[in-house]
Formats: sequence, C-alpha cells, structure tokens
Amino acid sequence: IWHTGSYWWLIAAAAFFVVSIVLGQLAPVVIMPLFYKIEPLENSELDARMKQLAQGTGLTIEGVYRLGLSADTQKANAMLAGLGSTRRVLMGDTLLEKFSPEEIDVIFAHELGHHVHKHIPKMIATGVVVSLVGFYVINRVIMWWAGIPTAATAPVASLPLVMFTLTAFSLVLSPLQNAISRFYERQSDRYALLRTKNPTAYRSA
Repeated sequence: IWHTGSYWWLIAAAAFFVVSIVLGQLAPVVIMPLFYKIEPLENSELDARMKQLAQGTGLTIEGVYRLGLSADTQKANAMLAGLGSTRRVLMGDTLLEKFSPEEIDVIFAHELGHHVHKHIPKMIATGVVVSLVGFYVINRVIMWWAGIPTAATAPVASLPLVMFTLTAFSLVLSPLQNAISRFYERQSDRYALLRTKNPTAYRSA
C-alpha cells in the first residue's frame, strides 16, 4: 500500500490474478506432491475409459495419476488439477480401490463437467472481481478510519483494521460464493449423468 500509492487496490487485484494463475499451474506438480504421494496410474483399461469420455470435450490431459489419500482419510475423491501443460486428472487411491469402473466413469465425467462448463476460468475471473472489490473496500475503510485522503499514507497501526475488514468482507460474501459453488457442482452432476447415461452407477457412487 505504501509503495504503490492511491491505486494500490488495482495493483493488488492484478497481483492476485497473477498469483492465481501461477498457483493453478504449480498446484499438481509442486504443491500437492509436498503433502500427498502422486504417481502415474498404471491401469491401461481405466486410462482408455477416461480418454474415451474426454473425447470431444476439448480437454487435453497430461496424464491420469494416483493420489495417495488413504493415509489421511477414507473418503473417496478425484479432481481435475492444473492449467495448460500441467493439467491432469488425480484419482484418490481410496476411490480406485473401492469403486467400480462404472462408478469411476461417472465421477470422472463430473470432473469433465467442470472443464466443459469452463468453471475454472469463471472461478478465476470471479476471484479477480471479488478481490478488486475487497481491496477497494479496504482502501475506503482505511481512509475513513485514519481521516486521510489516500491509504498510501496510512499508519502501520491500521494493519489490524485491514485484516478485520478482509475477514468481514469474506464472511459477508461466503453465502454467495457457496451458492455459486453449489451451482457449478450441480451443472457437473447433470453433465456426468448425460455423458455416461448411467444413473445406476451415479446413485451408487
């Protein structure tokens, strides 16, 4: 704030966008391997099924990987992670060991739904807008609290106010963000049902 002047909130939002893109690319290849064992999935049958489901969606998958979740949880999970050349499908070992191929198809199709409906770019864009508004609100609150024409001259004592404002802003927005998240999940669920045409496997999964 001190170094970027009156329009620090614009620069902060731009920095948030850059960090989001970088973290999105690094997540499956640098960050997640710090916490979970990730290895290529050596299952040609499953790999072929996933590639067949992905046909026509425009999704380029770097690979399908086994994600070691069993050390921490018994919950089954799968995800589409990464951006560009780092995009890959991560299948939890808890999922691979306990679910049938048909159930895994439905779960994978759900992840495809996120790609088809462009949820990741939409989430990044929404995040940028939210961060822009949030930083602007912080800017105005600091100016009001300190009685100054620009937050660039704010005292260091305003830092707790910055954190409080950010927390309150996030809390107020959380119902809307949750509603958007649920809407995206329902879209992906519907896509999975239409893509696999297997409601029985969907219900059992």
